[in-house]
Amino acid sequence: MIPVYNEQLELTASVTRLDRYLQDHLPYGYQITIADNASTDGTGEMADRLAAQLPRVRAIHLDQKGRGR
Repeated sequence: MIPVYNEQLELTASVTRLDRYLQDHLPYGYQITIADNASTDGTGEMADRLAAQLPRVRAIHLDQKGRGR
Protein backbone atom coordinates (compact mmCIF):
# COMPACT_ATOMS: atom_id res chain seq x y z
CA MET A 1 0.00 0.00 0.00
CA ILE A 2 1.38 3.37 -1.03
CA PRO A 3 -0.62 6.30 0.35
CA VAL A 4 -0.15 9.36 -1.87
CA TYR A 5 -1.21 12.99 -1.92
CA ASN A 6 -0.18 15.28 -4.78
CA GLU A 7 2.65 13.05 -5.96
CA GLN A 8 2.11 13.53 -9.70
CA LEU A 9 5.77 14.35 -10.40
CA GLU A 10 7.25 11.34 -8.60
CA LEU A 11 4.56 8.66 -8.74
CA THR A 12 5.46 6.93 -12.01
CA ALA A 13 9.16 6.64 -11.22
CA SER A 14 8.51 5.45 -7.66
CA VAL A 15 5.92 2.82 -8.53
CA THR A 16 7.77 1.42 -11.54
CA ARG A 17 10.99 1.23 -9.50
CA LEU A 18 9.17 -0.58 -6.66
CA ASP A 19 7.44 -2.96 -9.08
CA ARG A 20 10.73 -3.81 -10.78
CA TYR A 21 12.46 -4.38 -7.44
CA LEU A 22 9.70 -6.64 -6.11
CA GLN A 23 9.55 -8.57 -9.37
CA ASP A 24 13.30 -9.20 -9.29
CA HIS A 25 13.65 -10.00 -5.57
CA LEU A 26 10.47 -11.64 -4.27
CA PRO A 27 9.96 -15.37 -4.78
CA TYR A 28 6.15 -15.01 -4.50
CA GLY A 29 3.34 -12.88 -5.90
CA TYR A 30 2.56 -9.35 -4.75
CA GLN A 31 0.25 -6.45 -5.42
CA ILE A 32 0.98 -2.75 -5.16
CA THR A 33 -2.00 -0.61 -4.18
CA ILE A 34 -1.79 3.14 -4.73
CA ALA A 35 -4.19 4.90 -2.33
CA ASP A 36 -4.78 8.40 -3.65
CA ASN A 37 -5.74 10.54 -0.67
CA ALA A 38 -7.92 13.17 -2.44
CA SER A 39 -5.05 14.68 -4.43
CA THR A 40 -5.69 17.97 -6.16
CA ASP A 41 -3.14 17.52 -8.96
CA GLY A 42 -2.98 14.73 -11.57
CA THR A 43 -1.97 12.02 -9.10
CA GLY A 44 -5.26 10.13 -9.38
CA GLU A 45 -5.12 9.97 -13.16
CA MET A 46 -1.48 8.91 -13.03
CA ALA A 47 -2.34 6.15 -10.54
CA ASP A 48 -5.08 4.90 -12.88
CA ARG A 49 -2.65 4.91 -15.79
CA LEU A 50 -0.10 2.90 -13.81
CA ALA A 51 -2.79 0.40 -12.80
CA ALA A 52 -3.74 -0.03 -16.46
CA GLN A 53 -0.11 -0.51 -17.55
CA LEU A 54 1.29 -2.68 -14.76
CA PRO A 55 -0.53 -5.94 -13.96
CA ARG A 56 0.43 -5.98 -10.26
CA VAL A 57 -0.66 -2.39 -9.57
CA ARG A 58 -4.11 -1.18 -8.62
CA ALA A 59 -5.37 2.26 -7.67
CA ILE A 60 -8.00 3.33 -5.18
CA HIS A 61 -9.25 6.87 -4.65
CA LEU A 62 -10.41 8.45 -1.42
CA ASP A 63 -12.77 11.40 -1.79
CA GLN A 64 -11.78 13.01 1.48
CA LYS A 65 -8.28 13.86 2.61
CA GLY A 66 -7.14 12.62 5.99
CA ARG A 67 -4.72 10.32 7.69
CA GLY A 68 -6.09 6.84 8.28
CA ARG A 69 -9.11 7.10 5.97
